[in-house]
Amino acid sequence: MNFLLLCVLCGYVSAYNLIVQVNHRYLNSCFEDLREWIVAYMRSNQIGGEFHQTLRTGSIQATDLQTTNLTLRFASLEHHRGEHYVQMKGFNIKLKGNWYYKLFYIITDSGTFSLSVDDMNITIGNIEPEVFSGLPFINTDLNCKTFYGSFAFSLDRPKTLSNILSRFMYRLMRNKFESTICMEVTRAFDAFLRHGVEQLSFRHALPSGAILNNSLVSKPLLSAEGDLTTYHYGIIKESTMPVAELSPLERHPHDVTYLLKPQLLEEILSTIHQKSLFDGFALKLSMALINPATSFKCQTLHTFETSTSEYREARNFLTKHFPYISPNSWLPTYYGDRNHARDAFEY
Repeated sequence: MNFLLLCVLCGYVSAYNLIVQVNHRYLNSCFEDLREWIVAYMRSNQIGGEFHQTLRTGSIQATDLQTTNLTLRFASLEHHRGEHYVQMKGFNIKLKGNWYYKLFYIITDSGTFSLSVDDMNITIGNIEPEVFSGLPFINTDLNCKTFYGSFAFSLDRPKTLSNILSRFMYRLMRNKFESTICMEVTRAFDAFLRHGVEQLSFRHALPSGAILNNSLVSKPLLSAEGDLTTYHYGIIKESTMPVAELSPLERHPHDVTYLLKPQLLEEILSTIHQKSLFDGFALKLSMALINPATSFKCQTLHTFETSTSEYREARNFLTKHFPYISPNSWLPTYYGDRNHARDAFEY
């Protein structure tokens, strides 16, 4: 399960005035690939930042910083006291670069250096969702804090006045390193999210020929627990525009919940079938109706949930639109409440 899967879920399901609720546990699982993304991003990109200092007797600078080795134990999305952070632990990095100094504006020299920082913890936040042109983004004004165990700097080939130079270079790199690493990991995180957004599709052609616009109508909401709610236009006609005021919604315990108008329920299930999103083989997902004609959900179990009074209607509907599902494959089991039934089917 990863962030791209969440993007696919939001992108392929057509809806009419759609609201998507994502459980915090499922949302956290979408960031499982963040660690690999950050490592790959920082290994393949040159470290930015300005390492330059003017001294009374001249100037020193470091340039062309490259990552020679990088490991990261884990990265995750954390929620604490209503705020949301990206937490990285066990960050170890080795860098190499070029140094240059000018003494009394007459004597100049240059060479290479090595830098190693171990056991670093990095926290980025508070993460606040935003919306721009109907697309989900985050507020880029993020705080970043770092803590590390060891910081080692050395000149690869000591030269004249190397002891003095090494002392100044160490101080320069130590003062600039934290802000530089924060900038780089924030860029990597931003690239991770933007890559996910690029996978989203907000225009969907329905079998009727209509086009649905599922752009966001307002910025996404993150609850204190980390549950994400997104509000989409999902409209065909201007007269069906949703109201600007959004009232609090009942929380649902499922991984992903889609709340939608009943008029497009049949279109939605047809679209899901055509896209083969919930085929049960590739993604191991299922679909279920909750209070049919008012909401739709998906979760990691193969279940179809409905009340007994609506069982026949839902069964006939699925048999009509999903002919490859054999009625004999339905496995009915019942809760203690005789008015409620849970029926599972396999693809």
